[in-house]
Amino acid sequence: MWLGALRRGGVRKAARWDGWIAVAMSEDGASMTMTPDDFADLVTLVRHERAALGLAASPFDIAVLGVDGLGELGATAFADAGATWWLESLSPMRGSIEQLEAIVRKGPPH
Repeated sequence: MWLGALRRGGVRKAARWDGWIAVAMSEDGASMTMTPDDFADLVTLVRHERAALGLAASPFDIAVLGVDGLGELGATAFADAGATWWLESLSPMRGSIEQLEAIVRKGPPH
């Protein structure tokens, strides 16, 4: 089970489970609100918490729900900061069905 959290207390709780999802985008799903540096700080926190719980050697996923292609706030920067999964937002606020389908056809970020 993955737990979604943005605040430090929630991230600590997520450390007890199988993964953590950081929602790093705006409410309208069209832009990013968390920087890779802020994310990296929370990755350090969750890893420290897992070590304190004796879970450091157990598998743990770290996912980001975001929008790729926004320069330094894209999938690559979050992968470099510790993300193991990228979940691309397909909010209708990003465009038409055709535009969202084009994002899906493009495939995962590289």
